[in-house]
Amino acid sequence: MAQQNILNNSLFKAGSLRISSRGTAFRHLPKKRKSPVTVQRNIAALPIKPRQCKSQVLQRRVTVAPKKTKIRNTTSIKQKALLSMAMTVFVVGLGVAGLGLRTNKHVAAQVATVAEKAKNSEEAPIPTEQKPTAAAYGAYTVDPTRPRYVRIAKIGVAARVMPQTTTKSGALKAPGNVNDAGWFTSSSKPGEGGAMLLDGHVAGPTQRGVFYNIKKLVAGDVIEVERGDGTVFRYKVVKSNTTDVADTDMSDALISAETGKQGLNLITCTGTYDEKSGEYNQRIIVFAVAI
Repeated sequence: MAQQNILNNSLFKAGSLRISSRGTAFRHLPKKRKSPVTVQRNIAALPIKPRQCKSQVLQRRVTVAPKKTKIRNTTSIKQKALLSMAMTVFVVGLGVAGLGLRTNKHVAAQVATVAEKAKNSEEAPIPTEQKPTAAAYGAYTVDPTRPRYVRIAKIGVAARVMPQTTTKSGALKAPGNVNDAGWFTSSSKPGEGGAMLLDGHVAGPTQRGVFYNIKKLVAGDVIEVERGDGTVFRYKVVKSNTTDVADTDMSDALISAETGKQGLNLITCTGTYDEKSGEYNQRIIVFAVAI
């Protein structure tokens, strides 16, 4: 009761009594927190955005333009490729046309040369290359006093001998077949004095001629000539002589290499073939005498 009276004292209620010591029941009263300071924005200065409804937001997402991607112009690339191919074909065509024109001119020049030679020499423009059959070879006959066959074992020659004359210009004609030899009818016959002259091709358009390898003959090699009556005459090589066409003296080919002995001389082309003239630039003569 006494404690109750004290609490009811007017001094206590007025707060004039201050207790300096803390009892065990003393507790801190929670401090009042200050309310955060709010910053007042100038709402009027900010732009007012209209509120969008859900349908408008969805519509905006749908209508957003897609990101642009770089598309290669394939049509332009194809056109460039086709143009490049066309230019290549055009250039190649020009090259082929130029080559064809050059070839045609070359062939035309050869034909003209052959035609001119044929006109002047009265001989076949192009000699045949067909090798005579064994039957044709065996059946070949000539006058008994004329040469029929020529055989040179060292270089594998076994050929018929065809009579030949000269052209209007005085040039010696060649046989019409590259596998045959020709006998100059104004030269000596087998067994007669002087020299017998045999002519032969070095080569045809695609094959070697009968006298292609006479350049391999050396002194002492043997040459046989069979006459029309079957008589065989043997000759040995003495020498050979190669000269340029301009320096070739055909009169030497009609003389025996050794005085007083029957001679046999073989002549053919050699050296380098000249397409413009259609001839070789050299001649070779092999001289042989009877043994």
